[in-house]
Amino acid sequence: MCPLSLVYSVKSRGSPSQKKSLSNQIIGVHLLIGQVQNLVEEYGDPVGFDAARWLGDWAFSSNNALGWLRPADYFDTVVGQEIVADLLAAIRYGSYQ
Repeated sequence: MCPLSLVYSVKSRGSPSQKKSLSNQIIGVHLLIGQVQNLVEEYGDPVGFDAARWLGDWAFSSNNALGWLRPADYFDTVVGQEIVADLLAAIRYGSYQ
């Protein structure tokens, strides 16, 4: 599942603040995809790797570091996206738990 499907599952109709929130979610998810792609380019084999698909699969799985919540549960706010970005950084530097 592509992580953008989570973002698009939020109703695009609604108040201007809801639409702004949706825009922030889309931007945040794109930044997370870029972070994953950079991680793989630096430490892995990027040939054939689909960062968006990997993030989608990973984000919809329970995560011990998040108290068994899914990373996707954090996509709805900028602060939540930063928590996920920090978790991806921990993976990058080998301090992931």
